[in-house]
Amino acid sequence: ETAISGVIERLSWKSRYAIRLLKKAGKISKFISYSIFISFFIVAFTYSSYFTFIDTSEYYIYQSTGKNVVAIGTTDMVFFYKDFLSFKSETRIINLKEQLLPEILTDIISNLSFVEHMEKRLILYGTVKAIVSFSSSTSPSEIIRTYTRDTYLVGVDFKNTISKWVIYGSYPNASHHVLIGDTLDTYLVGEGTLDAIYIFGYRFIATAICLTIENSGDIVYISLDELKSLSSINGYNLLLVQLSKITPSFISELSSIVNSAGLNFIIIDDIVNENISALYQIWQHALLVSLAIVISILIVISTFIHVELKLSSDDLRNCLLYTSDAADELDGVDLGGRRII
Repeated sequence: ETAISGVIERLSWKSRYAIRLLKKAGKISKFISYSIFISFFIVAFTYSSYFTFIDTSEYYIYQSTGKNVVAIGTTDMVFFYKDFLSFKSETRIINLKEQLLPEILTDIISNLSFVEHMEKRLILYGTVKAIVSFSSSTSPSEIIRTYTRDTYLVGVDFKNTISKWVIYGSYPNASHHVLIGDTLDTYLVGEGTLDAIYIFGYRFIATAICLTIENSGDIVYISLDELKSLSSINGYNLLLVQLSKITPSFISELSSIVNSAGLNFIIIDDIVNENISALYQIWQHALLVSLAIVISILIVISTFIHVELKLSSDDLRNCLLYTSDAADELDGVDLGGRRII
């Protein structure tokens, strides 16, 4: 360091000033490099998250609902189910027990050539009680707590369902086994371990947590036969029909049959598309925020460069001012026949 300092001291003022400019240029380039890297990371992360989230969400949604599916029920029931699936709407309150469908409906619709699959469902509203155990390092013994939640109970045929939910666990394969939605899991369980669920006073085992859009995941899936038995309801209030494809002619033929029975239907794919559009809008706001951050970083970079260049220019003017021979009569240091204050 001493040798380097000696060399620098023997340099002319122009060389020293050049070194100062190089140091500032290095400082500026380092700042710009970091800023560009941060900007690139923000944009890349946001866009990659955007495409990954949209694709993954679309996959989960269609796993939950199936494709080319229509839901048939009373007019009140189909509008209730539309809210039941929608991200934006609050589910309207209706008397679900009064929305039962005639058994002959499935026989009529099953004869249509474009119908691939049908599923009866019974949706009811009830109270779910969960028994949850907690343990910690300070308390090795389990602490049992009870949580209750009023939510929707959906009776399905697990062996013949249109839905192929994404499951954390295993599908129910015995009586008194249920699935619980991921949102209901956070309400009932949290960080604990679910021991049992009580529905209508009967004990059930939650075999898995599933990802579903029905009621935003605040839901319990139970065997259709068990729900009918527990609720003393011998029927169903929603019929899901999966078509080979959605075409105007198929929809027209289905509509004439459904309307003649005094019922109504909705195309679930349309609701799914609305949900995906809502997700696009949410992420578009996130993209705008990331773009605003990048613009702010670019403004900071330009401001920093402007300030640094202005300071360098001021230094140069000051140096030229005080190396003038007019300063001979003032106190200073003589360097090469010129006097610097």
